[in-house]
Amino acid sequence: MRPGPYTAAFFKAYEASGWKVPLTGRIDFAAALGAVSPQFRDSGALSDMTGISVFTTAQQIPAIQDFVAAYRAHYGLMPTQRSFFVYEATLLVADAIRKAGSDQPAAIEQSLKTTTMPSLLGGTYAPDDHNHAHTPLQISALRGGQPSVIATE
Repeated sequence: MRPGPYTAAFFKAYEASGWKVPLTGRIDFAAALGAVSPQFRDSGALSDMTGISVFTTAQQIPAIQDFVAAYRAHYGLMPTQRSFFVYEATLLVADAIRKAGSDQPAAIEQSLKTTTMPSLLGGTYAPDDHNHAHTPLQISALRGGQPSVIATE
């Protein structure tokens, strides 16, 4: 995976600082682990790091693992939350067109407003009163040097 410049820069600075403060947030574990030296990574200095996200490659859901394997085989990279959402958005639009029986914008829009398409993450893309769908959150942490899901919504 090619880490973003801000993630890589932050974790390089974190390592250089010698700081030992536990980190939490929307952390890209693969980018963080790739940005630090093997010695720092293997020292356990990031072992208290936790992240909160909707999608993580550590989710042990067969459909998620199939997506991760297919994405890595095609692109040679680990997928990110954005790449997963693009994938599911494509599935959502295809589902809306199929249910609408038309590729006309108004028909697709109406179909999207009433969809209940299941997400690979769990839950559905059933929109609320503000047209927002809700999918479960994952809390991840490093366990044995590898990202792991430690709790779900």
